[in-house]
This record gives sequence, C-alpha cells and structure tokens, in this order.
Amino acid sequence: MLSGGFPELYATDLSGNVPLHAALRDAHDGRMPIYAECGGLMYLTEAIVDDQGREHPMAGLLPGRSAMSGRLTLGYRLGRAARDSWLFKAGEAIRGHEFHYSSWIDRPAGLPAALELAGGGDVTDRPEGACERNLWASYVHLHFDGLPELASRFVTACRSWRSSLAAAEGRQ
Repeated sequence: MLSGGFPELYATDLSGNVPLHAALRDAHDGRMPIYAECGGLMYLTEAIVDDQGREHPMAGLLPGRSAMSGRLTLGYRLGRAARDSWLFKAGEAIRGHEFHYSSWIDRPAGLPAALELAGGGDVTDRPEGACERNLWASYVHLHFDGLPELASRFVTACRSWRSSLAAAEGRQ
C-alpha cells in the first residue's frame, strides 16, 4: 500500500531509492497486490516533475509523469469502479476526496481506469487512475468505511498472493 503524502517535497530522495524502485517492480511482476493513492500514484509513475521543471525518476510502474501544476485539485468525489479487480467489482460506488497540486501527464489513453468519477461541482465525468492486473492506483483517497468489504478484499488478495508464493516455493 502506497498512501498519500507530498512526494514532490522528497523527490530527490525518492528518486535516489533505486532499490525500492526495483523491489516495487519485482512485486508487480510477481503479482503482489499494489494499492496506491495520490502520492502513491505519483511515486509509481515514471517521474515527478517538480515546480522548477526538474524530472525525478520514480518507480516506473505507471507510464507518464506526475507534474506539479501549482493548481490545487480539491474536493469530495463519487466514483464507480471502472472494471473488476481484486479490490472492486465493476460498477461499485465509492466516495473519497482529492487533494493534490499535480496532474498525471502523458497517461496513455488505452490504460484501463480504476474509477469513473461522477460530475458535480468542479468535476466533470471522467476516468481516473489505473487498474491493471495487480495494480490499483488513483489520485482519489478512498473512504474505505463507505464500502467496508474493500479492507477484507485487500487482505484476502494479499493472503492469496502469499499462499501462491508459498505453494510455488513448495511450502504450505
């Protein structure tokens, strides 16, 4: 789980943590469930572009870059799961909030979204985040209490991954 924060403030240090980048890529390749929100999503992109325009390489699990915009994106959101995943059933509704000063640029149009956000206020209907294989990432900080089964699904997915790993290594 990679939660929020302000990775842009620590971009140089995060960029230099090459062993963690490699560990995240290995975990992804090994199909470990990966959940990331906001700063976690930023860390999983190819780079963070700071407010001086400098690029700091990140983990690279998600194509594109997180670029500081100087504009605050803030508000409550209502989303629906864009597809089935280890965390959601397609169409399930969830509430959350966004609070960030960056945007995900160069995101491929064909990358499957994690959520479809409902319009309202300053938001238009739009796809959000990414959901591909074992990776689920979004700028939205989810309100897990609004859909309590998410926590148990996350634990179940982690246990299943660990069991499959143990079975592959010949342990039970």
